[in-house]
Amino acid sequence: MAEPIRVTREEYFRELGLLSGKIRRRRRLRSEYFSLMARIRWYPERREEFLARMQDIKEILQELEADIERERMLIARKEIPPPPPKKVLSRIKIRIYNEERAPTPEGMFQTWWEIDAIIDPETELPDWDWWLTKREVEIAKTYMIGYFRGMSKWRTPEQLTLAYFDSPEGIPYETETVRYKRKVKTGEPYAKNVPPEFIRRAERLTVGELIVGESSIEPKPNPEPTPENMGVYFQQAMIIDENGIIKWHERVEEWIWHPSPGEVKSVKRELKIR
Repeated sequence: MAEPIRVTREEYFRELGLLSGKIRRRRRLRSEYFSLMARIRWYPERREEFLARMQDIKEILQELEADIERERMLIARKEIPPPPPKKVLSRIKIRIYNEERAPTPEGMFQTWWEIDAIIDPETELPDWDWWLTKREVEIAKTYMIGYFRGMSKWRTPEQLTLAYFDSPEGIPYETETVRYKRKVKTGEPYAKNVPPEFIRRAERLTVGELIVGESSIEPKPNPEPTPENMGVYFQQAMIIDENGIIKWHERVEEWIWHPSPGEVKSVKRELKIR
């Protein structure tokens, strides 16, 4: 048995199109041949002309038949890669932490999240450049900073409250820093359950230094996206000291942001989800 010939999809369908063109030409020549055969009866004075043309057609058809059969056998041996599978909208789990330590990435301040992503079926990896994934990562990062600084909750980075800060800058980004607002009587900071020994370090956290790590947990496909089952879900937060000991841990388990119905429609249109 002859070895298969591997070709690209473009090459395969281009050759299939050429073969289809030759088959159509054969059909036209056969139609002309039988038309000439009928016309001989009505136009005897042109009999020799028609017979000569019919002989030409027979010779062309013989060559065309052999050519078509040869190309059919050749195309039958050709293999094409299957069409690329569709990218899959999924829920993935990520971890956000504030620094990297060799040999594995760890951070003193850590939070665990579930967000939306599209998985490349060939690599089985998330597309980190996808617009919704990038937006949700930024929301999670911003919320994490506020969480460890004792801020009240908000829904999007644009809706941050400045109630717990002395300065108007709001959530710090890159190298900016914002201190806790202090209680008037005691001077203690407003901090959401952050142990006092870590408050000074929490005050130095910035969005720009946060690192995102993908969880090893298998992505969960989301074939029927809705505003309610998409968005940023906050699972837990923890503080780990320099010795790798968990000093504080809190289960959160709550949604902090959902996309709008219009954004969900855009996702479904982009990924061709009905």
